[in-house]
Amino acid sequence: YKHVVIRDGAYCPDKYMSMAETARKATESILPEVKDDSLRAYYGRLGELMHKRTRAKILSYDYEMNLRESGAEYPAEIKTLKMIDPNDDASRAAGALHEWSLSFNAPVDGGLVKMITAICDRVDANVTNHANRRAIFNSLSEIVFGFDMPAGDLQRFVNDMAPRISAHQLKLLNERIAEIEHRTKDGDRIPCDPVLVRPDGSKTTLSESCAGKVAYIDMWATWCGPCCAQIPYMEKIAGYYKNNGKVVCISISCDEDLDAWH
Repeated sequence: YKHVVIRDGAYCPDKYMSMAETARKATESILPEVKDDSLRAYYGRLGELMHKRTRAKILSYDYEMNLRESGAEYPAEIKTLKMIDPNDDASRAAGALHEWSLSFNAPVDGGLVKMITAICDRVDANVTNHANRRAIFNSLSEIVFGFDMPAGDLQRFVNDMAPRISAHQLKLLNERIAEIEHRTKDGDRIPCDPVLVRPDGSKTTLSESCAGKVAYIDMWATWCGPCCAQIPYMEKIAGYYKNNGKVVCISISCDEDLDAWH
């Protein structure tokens, strides 16, 4: 959210609501060109769902940027906008199923896997559309890979999810587990010594930059808003350890556009 404020000076929901409404009217204006009644109705539902999701996101950002610190209540309209029919094909096409699956209070005290299992049970009880079920289960199966879990635990989770997810998704997840098993472990030497380019064009290597010190490494890119928002905090850390001969802070940009980086 912060990079939006940095770019625009403030987060102005009216501006984005106006843009969303313009897009909605443009979509509605071309619907009559669709001659097939059922297809036209489907596109109408899809457009309405996309508009509702967009409004929900704008209101959510407004709450985070402008209202939360004042103690304002979470806008009830957001919850209303996120209410969808999980069996409608349009809900899948609009990308709304993942949000729906996470919109109830699943137990978190038993860990991530238990929470996802509870969500899967909810899907089993409420979703009969086969394609929508697969889309939700495929999405849920990705969540655990965003956490640092041992390969063995991931494999057990994937095995449990196998009857619910698609064969293609199962293949992809098993391939990712195989990659994790062969990754560099804590304490291992990295398999290469990356060459790093300084802003002045000179080059060094990661090992030369670390030089036997404890290294704090920040990976970022100019196109990543949250990354840019964290730069001031990285600079504070670097300033704090500036005179500590045992610690070095290294900021590595993943940019391919050198002009943007400079």
